[in-house]
Amino acid sequence: MKNTIKQKLNRHSMVVLIVGILALVFTSAPAVASPFGPLNIANCSGGSVTVSATAITWAVGGCMQTGGGTSVVYNDTATTTATLGAGINGVILNLPGGAANFMTFSGISGLHFDLAGLGPGVANTTCAGLAIGSSCSPFSGSSFILTNTGGGTSVTLSAFGNASDGFGSPVSWNGAFTKQIPNVTAASIQSTIAGGGSITNTYSGSFTATITPEPSSLTLMIIGLGLAGLGLVRSRIARRA
Repeated sequence: MKNTIKQKLNRHSMVVLIVGILALVFTSAPAVASPFGPLNIANCSGGSVTVSATAITWAVGGCMQTGGGTSVVYNDTATTTATLGAGINGVILNLPGGAANFMTFSGISGLHFDLAGLGPGVANTTCAGLAIGSSCSPFSGSSFILTNTGGGTSVTLSAFGNASDGFGSPVSWNGAFTKQIPNVTAASIQSTIAGGGSITNTYSGSFTATITPEPSSLTLMIIGLGLAGLGLVRSRIARRA
């Protein structure tokens, strides 16, 4: 009788353990993978960006190119994936107005990065006499950060939004556009922008698309782990019986 109970308990424990493991495996990732991975871009040959107090305009029709280190995995069909790598041309839209399909890529119709926001900048708007390593924004509410490098100014513009490939659920992306401008002070850039002028230069950007499990998926993962743990505990009890 004791052996029969022990065998039933062992079988029950194995069933619980298998169910728990399956719950963990099948809820830890989306049924259809969404875009994820690093995206590095720069202007195409002859390209640049022009920044004023009210607009950001990308030259050469917004032509951009993916750079080294780019590895964005996306769905190219409902059942297969592909990877966006280096050397692919794309288009980046002017702002304001280009939030939807902010960044798209030639030959990949479904993959697009939508813009949700820029910045934030910093509270300090006193760019004159900026110490080396210190930062300012050209005006209150500006998304740009100007940092004194000692030999010029580093310009940073953070950006974030959602990426989608038309198959999986949209995922979050974030990162920043950056540019080193030698021999130009933050105060000079601030003065130009404040006077209604604009700054034109080349640019680059580094971003990452990240899959974040939905709350329901996280709950199921916890349940799966709990079931797996319960199975192990019951298995140990059965061995001691």
